[in-house]
Amino acid sequence: MTQYEPFLSLGVALGIGLLIGMQREQSAMAEGAREEGYFIGGIRTYPLFALAGGIAALLAKKLGLWIIGFTFGALMAPILIAYMQDVGKERDRGITSELAFVIVFLLGILSGIDGVIDPPGTRYLVVAAIAVAVTTLLSLKQPLHSLVEKITMGDVYATLKFLILAVIVLPLLPNESFGPYKALNPFHIGLMIVLLAGIGFIGYLLIRMLGTGRGLALTGFIGGLISSTAVTLSFSGRARRDPRL
Repeated sequence: MTQYEPFLSLGVALGIGLLIGMQREQSAMAEGAREEGYFIGGIRTYPLFALAGGIAALLAKKLGLWIIGFTFGALMAPILIAYMQDVGKERDRGITSELAFVIVFLLGILSGIDGVIDPPGTRYLVVAAIAVAVTTLLSLKQPLHSLVEKITMGDVYATLKFLILAVIVLPLLPNESFGPYKALNPFHIGLMIVLLAGIGFIGYLLIRMLGTGRGLALTGFIGGLISSTAVTLSFSGRARRDPRL
């Protein structure tokens, strides 16, 4: 460990806490959580949780891992008490903020603990990437709820069919060439089928969300970055089924 590493790890913890805390406070202001009396933390509280995790990780190197568990319990106790009080008052709210506190604390630990992700530069990058992903997910509350309202059971079945093909069937195919001139490879054939199905599936979702014109345009752009051949085959099949396209 270099002499600057503790400062860097705590700085990363502070940064990710500020990022997520800013989003949570903005969300609370938009939803009127302060006025309703169930605001539990924002731009100051989340950075403090992240710093507590980072400090606990540094102390654990000398005192042992028990300090992390003790710190976590001490921090979460008042939050759990506040949540139980809200439940007792029959307030209709989820546990998103509480889960965000847990994630922020864990990211603070991850930024300062050795032996999990090394070297430190990679560890900081992973922590930052997770924080950005979490903040994005928290910020997309309304769009995600709107998307779920548009989803039908047919969409769910279509998703499952594609995932079975891509995640279960494709890895089981042998990646070996055979036949004349070894031109046939089951895995490569399956991969092309998955690409075609994937582009069609993405196109279906985008059309549902954005409409036919914008959905097809965005599908063509995304698919072209992956495989122009697969896009051409997928779109030609779609055009045969629907000449209006």
